[in-house]
Amino acid sequence: MKLVVNGNQYEHNGEGTISSLLGELQIECTKAAVMVNDSVVKRDQHSSAGLKPGDRVEILTFAAGG
Repeated sequence: MKLVVNGNQYEHNGEGTISSLLGELQIECTKAAVMVNDSVVKRDQHSSAGLKPGDRVEILTFAAGG
């Protein structure tokens, strides 16, 4: 399914959930905030929130720094 992920076209081959997308991108869900079409998706909804072709997904990852 074709998505726009962080402003770039992306072909997602998974089951169509945020969890499967994060897994495909090798991003730990505990270290990311996700928005789909400008709406924040809570972490406990990542495995149930479905994605549709053309959805705009923004993934913000957290990194420690000092």
